[in-house]
Amino acid sequence: MAEIPETVNNEEKDPALEGSESAAAPSADELLKEDIYESAVYKRSRRSYVIQCMVEYFITLTVTDAFLVKLLKYMGFDDAKIGIISSLCSMAFLFQLLSMLITRTRVCRKTVIMIADIISQLLLSSLFLIPFLPFGTTNKLIIMIAVLFANGLWYLMYSTTFQWANSNVDPHKRASFSATKEIISLITGIVYTLAIGWMFDFFEAQGSIQTAFVWASVIMFTCCVADFICLLLIRKDTPEERGDKKSFREILRHTLGVKNFRSIVYLTVLWEFGRYFSIGFLGTLKTEDLSMNVLLIQIVNIGAALCRMFASRPFGKYSDRTSFAHGIKLALLFAAGSFAAVILTTKATWYMIIAQAALMAVCMAGFNANSFNIVYSYVDAHYVPEAMAIKNSIGGVCGFLSSLIASRILAAVQANGNTVFGIQLFGQQLLACVSLLLMLAAFLFTHFVITRQKVMVQ
Repeated sequence: MAEIPETVNNEEKDPALEGSESAAAPSADELLKEDIYESAVYKRSRRSYVIQCMVEYFITLTVTDAFLVKLLKYMGFDDAKIGIISSLCSMAFLFQLLSMLITRTRVCRKTVIMIADIISQLLLSSLFLIPFLPFGTTNKLIIMIAVLFANGLWYLMYSTTFQWANSNVDPHKRASFSATKEIISLITGIVYTLAIGWMFDFFEAQGSIQTAFVWASVIMFTCCVADFICLLLIRKDTPEERGDKKSFREILRHTLGVKNFRSIVYLTVLWEFGRYFSIGFLGTLKTEDLSMNVLLIQIVNIGAALCRMFASRPFGKYSDRTSFAHGIKLALLFAAGSFAAVILTTKATWYMIIAQAALMAVCMAGFNANSFNIVYSYVDAHYVPEAMAIKNSIGGVCGFLSSLIASRILAAVQANGNTVFGIQLFGQQLLACVSLLLMLAAFLFTHFVITRQKVMVQ
């Protein structure tokens, strides 16, 4: 996630910082700091963070894509509503704005993070138990939305957790650490999704999909316990690391008041709007229109995870050699290819959905880490959590609004017999056309604007 001070090709370094980047030997303080990162408590913290991210990833996998579609279909929701609900997590990013209230205090970050995390993960784990509640469909929908928004507690601490956990990683090794952490999550996630996918298909074939829901909840609750233990084992932050109390005016001046950072926000808006215009509706395309079963979908997802795993380190090396912005540019090309694959997907060419999954997985291998790291290039390190919160919140709102617009278009296309201007197509294909155009716009914006900005090395 966060990473190495970047070098640049087309981007100029900040002259104000250039003088401190000579080839001189590391100072005594720097050598001492390197020794600290090799201490037992720092190593334990890094290992715990890796495992915590892994089990948290398991929970995320269980409440996305085909599994969530199965739950929502069982509860009687149509494709348009499913797409909106699937995109609700993007709105949860709004909670990150509240994280600025926490950063203005000097409370122990570890304590607050642990409380917010366990509540959030427990609520999310209860999602598959909602069908068993003695309420009507409308009330169940309200409860589900409430649970998804309650999961915003995790997003409330998202940027703070990121900074706290990564404080145990040598700044010169953050890119490699992030790649390793992601690879471990992806490898174990492959086994996990294969097992969960088989379980869903097994019970559905027996006409007892409800049993799969119960087991999914049990598994997620187990992951919650493991998640909590891992957080306990991460080193407690010191008062010095929490920094000084910051005013809102000061936060805004060092974030949105910085022109180069605003460019990152504009890029995030294009990315989130384009992504959520299609991504939340692909689950129903797979299960309903293409008649793919859960196990097959998970096999495709496993293949995609392998692609992401193998692309993770090369992407990291490419970004370290060039810049975070160039890494984002490359990732956006893969995203454009992914949506192009959706456009070409029909019942006869259903296999194009495999290309879609693989290309998007490779895109995420590059975009996620670089979009986190690039904030360090334009915002003072003391304001990075707030900058990430602002960026992600704005992007999340745009992503959700995008899904609302897309759901209306999808419903209209389906009501017209999946026909647009006399052309027979799936509504998701039309949505993918818009997503493709927005990905290309984001690529051009990154190329002509962001890659030409001066970069802070910190």
